[in-house]
Amino acid sequence: MPDQPAPKLPPLPAKTPAPGDEHPWKEPARRTAWVAGIYCAVLAVALIFSYFQSRQVNPVDHPRLVALKAALVQKPTDENLKQQIRELDLELRAAYFRHLARVQRSGWLLLGGVLVLLPALHFATWRRRLPRPGKYVVRPDLFERDARLSRLAVTAVAVLGAGLAVWAVKSAHSDLDVVLAKQAAPAKAQISPAPAVDASFPSREEMARHWPRFRGPEGAGVSPYTNVPVRWDGESSEGILWKTPLPYGSPNSPVVWSNRVFMTGGNSGQREVFCVDADTGKLLWQRPVGKPGKRLPPEDEEGRFYATSTCATDGRRVFAIFETGDLAAFDFQGQPVWQKSLGKPDNQYGHSASLELYKNLLIVQWDQADEEAGKSVIYAFNTATGAEVWKTAPRPVGASWSTPVVASAGNRTLLVATGNPWLMTYDPDTGAEVWRAQVCHGEVTPSPIVAGGLVITANEELVATKPDGTGDVTKTHVLWKQLDGIPDICSPLSDGKYVYLLTSSGILTVYELATGKRQYEHELEMEFKASPALAAGKLYLFGENGVTILAAAGPKFQELGRNKLSDLVFATPALMEGRIYLRGRNQLYCLGQKAP
Repeated sequence: MPDQPAPKLPPLPAKTPAPGDEHPWKEPARRTAWVAGIYCAVLAVALIFSYFQSRQVNPVDHPRLVALKAALVQKPTDENLKQQIRELDLELRAAYFRHLARVQRSGWLLLGGVLVLLPALHFATWRRRLPRPGKYVVRPDLFERDARLSRLAVTAVAVLGAGLAVWAVKSAHSDLDVVLAKQAAPAKAQISPAPAVDASFPSREEMARHWPRFRGPEGAGVSPYTNVPVRWDGESSEGILWKTPLPYGSPNSPVVWSNRVFMTGGNSGQREVFCVDADTGKLLWQRPVGKPGKRLPPEDEEGRFYATSTCATDGRRVFAIFETGDLAAFDFQGQPVWQKSLGKPDNQYGHSASLELYKNLLIVQWDQADEEAGKSVIYAFNTATGAEVWKTAPRPVGASWSTPVVASAGNRTLLVATGNPWLMTYDPDTGAEVWRAQVCHGEVTPSPIVAGGLVITANEELVATKPDGTGDVTKTHVLWKQLDGIPDICSPLSDGKYVYLLTSSGILTVYELATGKRQYEHELEMEFKASPALAAGKLYLFGENGVTILAAAGPKFQELGRNKLSDLVFATPALMEGRIYLRGRNQLYCLGQKAP
């Protein structure tokens, strides 16, 4: 039998797509989802890697920059160190901003990838929905209508999101371009680098020509000038170059450097530093310090004093401290340099000690609580950066209100500070204690002075202590003591031969410095809060009622004249060349004679 042809098998039926695979966008959407997913994953990994890389260019706490700044604190005049800091700071900032630019662009690109990925996943996994029970069984046409509206809503949200993303990218790009252009500019054109922190400080001779702190150079209350005004009259304006209203009636004293006068002020709600032009009296700027609080009603503020501590200046910056524990530095243009909080002190009357300066150190006597609490210390902060340079061991004294002084005594420089019950001295370079004497009592407010080679304190007793000891010198170096005429607020004054004491009730008592022998006692019949001052052999005694008594320095009382202002006076004035800057309760006065 011939071979029979094999019967043809019927062709296999074409593969019929499952009912759920019928959407025409499903396959393109699946491929798009794969590409977008890989794209997003790569960008996410890049962002994580960039985050860890950014820690190497952080300009805030980069280890090398921190080390250089620490070295500059020890060698503040080293120009090589300053240049290294400038260059490294510029390099780190440029790298940091480039990193920020990359992160922001990557973030927006990732967002764009996600916006593509999500709809692609939606269509790649598309399945025809089964008719839902309820209204769609009765009205199947409603299902298609609602599905169409849902798609329109999702599309509108996606378009809106994409538009916002494009706008944000464009805005961020513009800002970064400005920053990066500034950083990149030195590569295209020679531009001087940004100035580094001015770590210079004035010499002692330069400090002595100004009135940089409470009671002037070394806190002595002695002016080096011989042409300090001796006559003025508030009623006729004779001898008044200008007067200007003050923002606050606080009792802290003016400090003066060149043609700038600085003061602070405040009330129960806020605290400020302000600067006045010394030539015209114009208020140049005022800046807040610390966080403002809710102000008390005026009747509750009556009789209270705020901002009692006097500020200090090194000719580069002005420093201020307040009873809130806020400590701040501003440059002469009023720009903030640094600011910090020491915390509100445990002090029943509030912090009142003023600031002291030594080289590049700002010294803060921070006495609080009682002598057993161990809370009292003295800080030294770098004037340029605010960084803590040293801190004394806990001082065995309670809260005090006197101001420390750094002065030459016994062929060495000492930081002298008083607090109940100790007069203590320190090495101002390190904060190490040098010696102490148990000669202070009660609420210590008058500040110590160094005069005639002796340390003079007046806290319930007048004590002259020799400065060349070590350790506890209470029994070995106290030269003499006196108990009469001891002031409760005003600090002592000396011309090197006599010590002048002025009580708040107006009793002027004078002792011989070398022996402690009392010379005279004279009642002035007015009240005093300002400490006395000395210029050209004349005592300046500033009465609370605005009357200033001039008296001859020496062993006998001799009044030389009286000058009156119609203002209350609580602050100790600054005695400069040809001028006195006197702060009244309401106005700042510049006393002096007009040029002919």
